[in-house]
Amino acid sequence: GDFVIVVDEEWREQRGFRLFEVLDARDVDLPTLDDDLVREVREWYCAKEVEPPGGFVKGEQRFLPKTKNPRSQKLSGGTWIACDVSHHTSQFGKGSRSFVQIVEEEAKVTEAYAKLSMPASGEAQ
Repeated sequence: GDFVIVVDEEWREQRGFRLFEVLDARDVDLPTLDDDLVREVREWYCAKEVEPPGGFVKGEQRFLPKTKNPRSQKLSGGTWIACDVSHHTSQFGKGSRSFVQIVEEEAKVTEAYAKLSMPASGEAQ
């Protein structure tokens, strides 16, 4: 699926974000970012279970799916951007876990917050 980063003004100081996989294949090319998007999504979370020895490196968080089943979610225009992820598998204890990482995570989060600062097109100033 396609992945998107969602940001919120309240999380700006911490550079917080949520990662969603868009499972709805209605359009692989996501619409313009100012549009509200209602899609079947699965949220991914930064997971302790796949933390590397020595802890996470800034900009290299590792994510696991938060839920097995997708749910319909509205992504408000201006709060999200598409991102690429890379897929990895690592050994943890006796087993291995697959996880994703956001490609150029720090740059993508910066881009998402820059976009959040812009007034949406067609909105009164």
